[in-house]
Amino acid sequence: MSMMSLLKTTALLSVEEVDPEIISVVVDTENDQVIVTFTSLTGATYAVERSTTLESALWEELDDSVVAADATHTYLDPGAPSSGEPKYFYNVTQVEAP
Repeated sequence: MSMMSLLKTTALLSVEEVDPEIISVVVDTENDQVIVTFTSLTGATYAVERSTTLESALWEELDDSVVAADATHTYLDPGAPSSGEPKYFYNVTQVEAP
């Protein structure tokens, strides 16, 4: 009886995660919204947060299921006052790879 050797191959898949970078924040006074544009990976899911301060414990999650369709993504924050008061800071994090 001949012995057969079984070769087991393991493939490691690379999951790409890239920290998004906010590239613009525009206040749209006509529509009472803030437009946040950030770098993204197509198909990745992101969470968008805002705060009136940079203290990490005080961030309000606006949406944690933003799916990017391109290398940049634009998020509309309709709850932000167009007058600029209060002043908001924005944070975007990748929550799921494509």
